[in-house]
Amino acid sequence: MSGRPSWLTGTVARAEGERIVHVLEDPGDAPRVAEVIGALARVASFEQQVIAVCDTANPFGELGVEMPVTAVPARARMGVISAALGSDVSTVMLVYGDGDVTLGAAILAARVGSSVVRVGRAPGDAPMSRAVARLADLFLVPDEHEADALTARKVEPERIHVVGDPLLDAVRHHAPRAADRDGCRGHGLTRGGYALVVGPTEHRPAGMPTGLDVLRISGPGADGPGFLDRLSLIGSAALVVSDREQVRVEATALGVPNRSLGAGIESDDLSLALRTEDAGTRIAAVLMATYVRIVFVA
Repeated sequence: MSGRPSWLTGTVARAEGERIVHVLEDPGDAPRVAEVIGALARVASFEQQVIAVCDTANPFGELGVEMPVTAVPARARMGVISAALGSDVSTVMLVYGDGDVTLGAAILAARVGSSVVRVGRAPGDAPMSRAVARLADLFLVPDEHEADALTARKVEPERIHVVGDPLLDAVRHHAPRAADRDGCRGHGLTRGGYALVVGPTEHRPAGMPTGLDVLRISGPGADGPGFLDRLSLIGSAALVVSDREQVRVEATALGVPNRSLGAGIESDDLSLALRTEDAGTRIAAVLMATYVRIVFVA
């Protein structure tokens, strides 16, 4: 038989989860979330909404995401999240951390029967992290190491999907724009002539190579440079020193040597999912396979 099989005639894909709600607790995670939002927008099977703990109206302003953001104020956080979720059991909530807002949102989602999907590294051992993990229906992790960590905690393999790290996609996507900013010039520095220290320290980190100037900046978040400015400074540095996992992922994606503030762990010791595939697309594919069903129409 040639042509389209008869059973596909009149078949359409319909989303069981009509909404994806992204809960952004740390504004520093905006680049990761932006890549997931973009991938889901391309498949166009879900309505999307963002709930963000932030001081600005849109933490995605420089990332090219044009979408209404429900800002969660310091007070009445759970009330805002509860109102945004409503009682729609078809909602799928994506969480990207383990803080108190994330936990509260996951509890609210579980109460109304919505699915909770956790994106990122395996949860830690803190009580709040374990609680979020118990509420999650799916875990979308960056690499096999993180998948093994979840399996060791008795998480069923069918709930775990290795998808890569969307932050790597964000770095590669925005690296040309960041390089054009040539941010080091604004600090009187030259490319390759300085070490970038990201995080709270007033002292020159131990083991710093001689002959390098040192530039200190705050980490990702409201007080530090924006994503593109930070990438510009990272990309032209000879060395990046930080205890922030996100910063070291960014440096590794840009090919810049990096280590922690304390132990001097080199970039090769940082477990990363340096995949060539688009992690955002992989995440969208998992969500499509899990929450979109095929229906027949007359």
